[in-house]
Amino acid sequence: MTEKDTSGSTVTQYIPGDTLEVEVNVNTTTGTPARYGFQIVSLDSNNNALNDWTVPVSNGKIVAINRTGRTYAEHNGPSTTSSFTTKWVAPVSGTGPVTFYAGGVAANNNRGTSGDGGNTTSLTLSENLTTNIPESQDLSSTEVFPNPVPTTLHLEFDQTPEDIIDVELFDLNGRLVMATSMPHQQNFQLQVNKFDRGVYFYLHS
Repeated sequence: MTEKDTSGSTVTQYIPGDTLEVEVNVNTTTGTPARYGFQIVSLDSNNNALNDWTVPVSNGKIVAINRTGRTYAEHNGPSTTSSFTTKWVAPVSGTGPVTFYAGGVAANNNRGTSGDGGNTTSLTLSENLTTNIPESQDLSSTEVFPNPVPTTLHLEFDQTPEDIIDVELFDLNGRLVMATSMPHQQNFQLQVNKFDRGVYFYLHS
């Protein structure tokens, strides 16, 4: 059993919301199998079902079991090929490790039980937590003028910010005296003539 991302690379972690390709191969070492089957389910660390299967290839199907609340991907009748592929959508952030439990069967198609075999396997994917941290804006090149400020404080960035900027103004005691948001523009003005004379600190993020 392997899990692959959209580029076809085998993965050991999932990114929340991404779609992975799940491939199950039924391998045999004895006998002369002529028909194959499989079934797979995905569970979190508390054995809760993660029913995010999408439509599989032609030799597979999606089956929901109401009694257990679980959804399985499985073979769509006896298959002449031993490889099965389906799509699985990774759960939301914070789900944690996900384990796939799969079973496969290989039969010789003699209408009996002799010469048939089966096996089970499992694979656990950890959650990729680093991808959920948003990249911060580079606002290091910021000009603030004039100093001292008579009435209007000007903030000027070397480039237009991608996101709205939050600006906070503090007095010497660390008390927040003003908080505002800046739109997507390279220059911004703050009216500070209402504040008492003194030293103030600003923070933008």
